[in-house]
Amino acid sequence: ARKGYRVRVLERRPGAGEGSSYINGTLICPSLMLPWTGPQMIPKLVKSFFQEKHPLKVHPHALTDFSLWYFGLHYLVSCRPGQSAASTGHLARLAAYSRACLGRLSEEQPRVGGLMQQTANGTLQVFDSKEAMRACMAASEQISAAGVPLTALSP
Repeated sequence: ARKGYRVRVLERRPGAGEGSSYINGTLICPSLMLPWTGPQMIPKLVKSFFQEKHPLKVHPHALTDFSLWYFGLHYLVSCRPGQSAASTGHLARLAAYSRACLGRLSEEQPRVGGLMQQTANGTLQVFDSKEAMRACMAASEQISAAGVPLTALSP
């Protein structure tokens, strides 16, 4: 709208977002922006096929669907180290841009800024095993390379 475009916002209720839960929200958190593709994801994907209770399930009848095979091959290509690093860089830039936009919105629209709870102290990730922490830290090297500082608090 600032640039002269006509914008129409459609809402069911009189105020924006009144149909959503006030508990739901979002995090603009650059340290949690690893892509869902990467070399570390392939073993997890294979392992998931053999676990009964796993969020990712592919039923046998779906294996006859060409679009699933196309998606699967595209996903595997995206898991290559170079492709994953490029995706991480894109996500880091998107996260930085999103934080900047949110900051500007909060400054320009005090009413909106007053409704948000913000902190910039970082995030804490807790792991149930040393192996899980090591795997995450290894994958997170891409995040550090993209300019987001990460610190392990304990080995």
